Amino acid sequence: MNNLINGEFNLSNESLKEDFSLLTQAFDAANTGIVLTDNRLPDNSIIYCNKAFEQMTG
Repeated sequence: MNNLINGEFNLSNESLKEDFSLLTQAFDAANTGIVLTDNRLPDNSIIYCNKAFEQMTG
């Protein structure tokens, strides 16, 4: 994920985009349904689900 540099995380936008892209590729390759929600939002909105989850739920 994010690189640890001098005891601090490197949180550049580019590295975050790369990390998210890698995660979504891994999630999409999974046979198990995966859903991510944002618990900071009042309704705990779904922010991502993989194809297996979509197939399971329609």
